[in-house]
Amino acid sequence: MLKQRMIMGTKHSIEFKQEAVRIALTSGLTRKQVASDLAIGFSTLSRWVQQDQKSIREPNVQPNLKNDALKENGSDAGQIKAENEFLLLQLHNIREDLETLSAEAKAQNDVQQQALIEASEREVALYRLVAERDSEIYRFYNSVSWRITAPLRNIKARLHRERSGDT
Repeated sequence: MLKQRMIMGTKHSIEFKQEAVRIALTSGLTRKQVASDLAIGFSTLSRWVQQDQKSIREPNVQPNLKNDALKENGSDAGQIKAENEFLLLQLHNIREDLETLSAEAKAQNDVQQQALIEASEREVALYRLVAERDSEIYRFYNSVSWRITAPLRNIKARLHRERSGDT
């Protein structure tokens, strides 16, 4: 007899399991793809297929009396239960999508944060380089040789202005 088990917080009905097995055996898709599409584990689907094949070989396997009683009474509980299974499957898929999106956002955030750190490090390095060069310029302008040659530079600049005005 197939037992219902807790799978990631949801119970799968016998109907759901039977439909999953039917799809796995007849759809032409790989079991891994069927399991992924139904948001169940590959090993879970494989176990259900094995149990189904075992139940076919063992004719004395008892049917699920609870579901049969509901069907005999003409109750809509079976339909509601199937709809709930579908809704739970959708909920599970949405939950997986959210987890995937959250992981992707975290990964992107980590990448962006790393890029920000690297940009900040480059900024600090450039500020240090500019500060070092400003210090060199300051030392250069305050050097004795620069101050001594100042009159020569002034004469050169004046000559250059006179020549450019004559041409």
